[in-house]
Amino acid sequence: MQRLDSFQSYGSSVIYVGNRNTITQTVVPQHDGLVGVRFQVYNPNLGGPRNYFLKILDESGSSLRLMPVTESNLGWGDEFRFDFPPIYPSRGRPFIFEFSSFQSESAGDVADGSLLLKSNENQLWNRDITKLEATKSDTVKKTSIGVAYDPVNRYSDGTGLLNNRPFSGDLKFELYYSVSAGGFLRDSAGDFFRRTEQSRGFFIVYGLIFVFLILMVVIRIKHLKTGQR
Repeated sequence: MQRLDSFQSYGSSVIYVGNRNTITQTVVPQHDGLVGVRFQVYNPNLGGPRNYFLKILDESGSSLRLMPVTESNLGWGDEFRFDFPPIYPSRGRPFIFEFSSFQSESAGDVADGSLLLKSNENQLWNRDITKLEATKSDTVKKTSIGVAYDPVNRYSDGTGLLNNRPFSGDLKFELYYSVSAGGFLRDSAGDFFRRTEQSRGFFIVYGLIFVFLILMVVIRIKHLKTGQR
């Protein structure tokens, strides 16, 4: 079974992955058994053949998990599931989620990658870009895969990076960890009690509502029995 570990749920903007444009996100799981990453993509080439790679790397950059995908695997505005065998230990350890494309050496692909990089850098760091370059990069973006991110630093345990250069904000993502049925129940109960400790008002209000509903059901049953007599 899989259970949600941690997440960054905002994705107000898009950056693009492509030739010479590799996107990464550093993360720190809260549980052992890291087993999946989910993120949001915008693929304009549904059913296309272009190759991409999803990776989980450790802090040193060594690849731990790899999944090759093509455009035919990716949708528009969909949450893509990158599932892999559990990683132990993972709790409290820094990892890197990487999304890259096949690095083509053809002149056309290199030129397109350079234009895409200038557009990404203009969005992320306000790098100067000419009107002609902006127009050409817009054409390249129409055939490139976008990844949802938010420019506000909401995820305190990591950051987003383009070609290993950190930018302000994070990708929109969810981490999942592997858990047994018994562990699922134990963790769910633990989360519930932590929630009540952090927000006693929440527990009191909903507890009173629950008691009120039980009383209403009891009163209703008594009325029905009285009417039958």
